[in-house]
Amino acid sequence: VLQAVKDLKTLYVSGEEASTQIKNRILRLNLEMRNFLITEDLQIEGIIEGIKKLKQKIEVLVIDSLQTVYSKKIDSPSGSINQLKEVTFQLIHLAKKEKIAIFLIGHITKEGEIAGPKTLEHMVDCVLSFEGEKKSHFRLLRAIKNRFGPTDEIGIFEMKEKGLKEIKNPLSFIEEKEENIPGKSIVALIEGKRPLFFEIQTLVVPSQLAFPRRVVAGYDYNKTLLLLAVSKKYLLLPIEKYDIYINIVGGVNIRSTAADLGLIASLTSSFKNQPLPKNSVFIGEVSLLGEVRLVYFEERIIKEAKRLGFKNIYSHFNLANIKELKTILA
Repeated sequence: VLQAVKDLKTLYVSGEEASTQIKNRILRLNLEMRNFLITEDLQIEGIIEGIKKLKQKIEVLVIDSLQTVYSKKIDSPSGSINQLKEVTFQLIHLAKKEKIAIFLIGHITKEGEIAGPKTLEHMVDCVLSFEGEKKSHFRLLRAIKNRFGPTDEIGIFEMKEKGLKEIKNPLSFIEEKEENIPGKSIVALIEGKRPLFFEIQTLVVPSQLAFPRRVVAGYDYNKTLLLLAVSKKYLLLPIEKYDIYINIVGGVNIRSTAADLGLIASLTSSFKNQPLPKNSVFIGEVSLLGEVRLVYFEERIIKEAKRLGFKNIYSHFNLANIKELKTILA
C-alpha cells in the first residue's frame, strides 16, 4: 500500500502498528513520502473531523485496519458487525463528499473469507485479495469485485528488499534446477488472462500409520482427495498404504482445475519413482471418470507453452483418460 500511494497526498490511519513502525518501513523501502500523514486516532468521527481541518486536501485515505476503527455512535467494541457497518457507511459518505479514494485493509478468516458481514463487500466498489505465504517471496493480487473494471485480471509480484516488484515472466514460479526428478511436474493454466506455469512436487512414501498422512500445500485439499481416489481407481495405485505430500512450489495457491492432470502425473511419477519426460507440461481437468477435460483458454495456454520451448505438451488433445499416463512412464 505504501508503494502504491507514495506519490499521492495520503492520510494513513494505523490501528495495527505504531507510527514509528510505519516510518521505519518507509525508510527501509527508501520511499519519498513528501505528502504522507499518519494518525493513530481510531474514532471515525475524529478521523473525519481531522480530515476536514487539514489545510491541504488529501487524495487517499488508508484505514489499517477496518476492524480497529470504531464509531462513538455504536455501543459495541470495534470489529463488531454494527461497528463495521457504521464505520464503512461513514467512510463511503466521506469518499463521495470529499472525492477521496479510500483503501480499507481488513482481516480474513482461516477459510480466506473477509472477516465481518457480507454486506461490507456489497457496500464497497472493489474487493481485492492479496495472497501469498509468509515464507514465500511471491504475491498474487486478485480482484474479487470491481465496479470499474474486469475481475479476471491478476497482479503478480515478487517481494524484494526494496518492496514489491511486478513479475511478467510466466515461468517465474518454476525453479531452475535439475528437472528429471521423480515426483515433479509442470502445469500450465490461466490466471486472470495470463498463461502461467507452476511446479508441483509430490512425495509418496510407505506409511506406518493406520490412517496415512495427506499433506497438501497450495491446492484445494478436498479436490486433492478426489484426485487421489480417481488415481486409485483408474491407475490402480495402492495409495491407502502410503503417506502423500503435495506442494505447489513458490508458496502460491492454485485455484484452477487445469492443474488436475499435472498433479496426478506428479503423484504417479513419485509412486513409480520414475521422472516424467523432459520439457513436459500438463494441462487438463480430470473428471471422476478419469477423463481429461478441456480447460479455459486451453489453446492459448498450449500456444504459450510451445513458445517457451516445451516439447511434450499433454492435454485432452492427446490424453483422453488418465490411464494413458502409464504410456508416458513406461
